[in-house]
Amino acid sequence: MNVFFVLKKEVVTPALNGSILAGGMRDSVLQLLRAEGMAVSERRITMSELVEYHRRGELIEAFGTGTAAVISPIGELAYKGRSLGYQWRPNPEN
Repeated sequence: MNVFFVLKKEVVTPALNGSILAGGMRDSVLQLLRAEGMAVSERRITMSELVEYHRRGELIEAFGTGTAAVISPIGELAYKGRSLGYQWRPNPEN
């Protein structure tokens, strides 16, 4: 499964490497996001970054893609005993 994090100003997904595999669904999601004009970054993202985005209210949502999972929302992230829940908003600029 590939993971995507929707932040206030961009969508981030880990870059392809030995442990992140290319996939048709991942590629399709990236193409759709870019076609819609969204900023997309394929890079390493750390839990520390996600905690900071959450603290600032900039972690909008997370979802996973995969052949078997299609596109599946991630309802909550947990890190070091802390919940990084988020409220989905149709327009994150508001």
